[in-house]
Amino acid sequence: MKDSGRSFRSDWKSQNLTRELKESAIRSVDIRTALERYGLSFNMQGAALCPFHKEKTASFRVRGRFWHCFGCNESGELVKFVRKMFDLSYDDALETICRDFGLNSAKPTIADLERLDRFKIERYNKR
Repeated sequence: MKDSGRSFRSDWKSQNLTRELKESAIRSVDIRTALERYGLSFNMQGAALCPFHKEKTASFRVRGRFWHCFGCNESGELVKFVRKMFDLSYDDALETICRDFGLNSAKPTIADLERLDRFKIERYNKR
């Protein structure tokens, strides 16, 4: 196996940091707007027909950052919805959302990584 010059540990760390940056960017997306873009149509009461099972009465609702269907009892965040809707892995769902909503899906810069490290240190020190 050819050595690429990076250790497994550092490559793993950069992948996790990239994932964290994408997740934080996705939190800025309004979930109801995102679900409407993916084909859901909400009625005046704020309910929609669930895309995961057949139903005649809307039982799919959004509250805060989460969605829930009272018909099939599925719930989750936007990433879980995209995973389930398009049958994707977690990382592919993150990429899809970033691409669909024009979020920065580029590799993080050194400044981004340093800012994230400072944030983690501050959060740790507050505990």
